[in-house]
Amino acid sequence: MLDASVPEASYVVCPPELDASFSDLLNRVMSTQASCGTSMVYNCHSPTGATPTGTGNLLNLALADSGVEGGLDPAAIYAELVNHASTNYQCTDPPAVCKSIQRVAPGDAGGSLLYIKLTLKTTTDPHYGEGMPLSAPGSICPEALDAFKTWIDQGAQMN
Repeated sequence: MLDASVPEASYVVCPPELDASFSDLLNRVMSTQASCGTSMVYNCHSPTGATPTGTGNLLNLALADSGVEGGLDPAAIYAELVNHASTNYQCTDPPAVCKSIQRVAPGDAGGSLLYIKLTLKTTTDPHYGEGMPLSAPGSICPEALDAFKTWIDQGAQMN
């Protein structure tokens, strides 16, 4: 259910009838222009943005498979997300506090950087950096957040 205190138009990302499945979350949220604010080719989670010298955190959500229509390689993207440690470059806390965290820790949405960053409403969190999407932190509707939480808490299966 949408938060009545937030005008519905302020949600940048809110696909109707979103499933709590990896394929639906990838295709209808993570790889969309609405989620990233710009073309996948130029954003932080693109092949160029996800490089050590790019603007991203090395997470490339545009991994391609030439044999797949549309080019996305869901298996490669899944491998980059699930049980994969993230280097938290955006943490500004003391080094002892800035520890590596899994991008997606199956069974633990609260301990998964993906879910944490989707729930942040600021660009200045000292431990996790910027909320996502970068262009509008906090703009993912509650239904979409629930779908991510459910998918992760139920084991983050590649479904």
